Amino acid sequence: SLDTPSYPDKAIFSIAPNPTNSNVSLQWQPDGNAITIGLYSPLGQLLSHQNDASGLVAIELPEANGVYILKINTANDQYYTFKILKM
Repeated sequence: SLDTPSYPDKAIFSIAPNPTNSNVSLQWQPDGNAITIGLYSPLGQLLSHQNDASGLVAIELPEANGVYILKINTANDQYYTFKILKM
């Protein structure tokens, strides 16, 4: 069948631009349920946290260059982790 599985892999999330010199946009196909988005430092410190169901979120990164970790938790308790490089 051609049913669209809900959150089977990371391909349903788009993070751009990555690498970046400012902020990034997180985009996904909204299904009516909110996802939880956490931005973490390389040492695991939570920098920002938000819930959103719109399908498009601007993620503000700190001023410092480096690698940041974006963790996403879906409504059906699936977890995804992405690295964002700020240069």
